[in-house]
Amino acid sequence: MKCRKQSKCRVCYSKKLKQIISFGKVPLNGNLINSKKLNVPSYNLNLLMCLKCYHIQIGYLVDPKKLFSKYFWETGVSKSNLKIIENLLSILKKKYKLNKNSKVFEVACNDASLLKYFYTKTKCYVSGMDPAKNLLKNYIKKKYRITNDFFVACLVISAVSDISTIKVDWPC
Repeated sequence: MKCRKQSKCRVCYSKKLKQIISFGKVPLNGNLINSKKLNVPSYNLNLLMCLKCYHIQIGYLVDPKKLFSKYFWETGVSKSNLKIIENLLSILKKKYKLNKNSKVFEVACNDASLLKYFYTKTKCYVSGMDPAKNLLKNYIKKKYRITNDFFVACLVISAVSDISTIKVDWPC
C-alpha cells in the first residue's frame, strides 16, 4: 500500500465522511531536498469529518513503512520538547512515585530523548518501540531496550516481557 483513500470513519466506521479542507498533494513531512528539479513523491493531504461521531481524520493513508521507517524529525533537537520531557518527569514522579524501581515503556520513542532523560534522572528501567531504523545507534537501542518495529500489542508484550506490571494512564 502506497496510499489509500479513507472510505469510513476510523472511530465509528460510518461511511458518512465530509471533506473539510484539502491541502492538495504534498511531499512527506521532513523530506527536505536540495534541488527543485528532483521529482519528490507527493501525496493527497486532506481532513475529513465524520458526520456521525464528528471525529476529524486524514482522508488518505500513506503506508506507515513509507512514513516512519526512515524518519527525519528528532525529538531531542527541540529545546521546548526537552522542557516538556522534564515537566512530564516531574509530574510522573509525583503521581506515580517514579524511582529506580519503576518501569517505563514509550511507544514511538523516536531518538529516545524521553527514555534517556528518565533513565538519567531516576535510573528506572526504560524500554521503547519505534519503527524508524535511522534514528538510533545500536548501542543506544541495547542500553535503553528499544525495539525497531511498528506498534502492535503482541510486539509490546514481547518487548516488555521482563516487566511484571504495566500501568497505563491516558491523559484525556
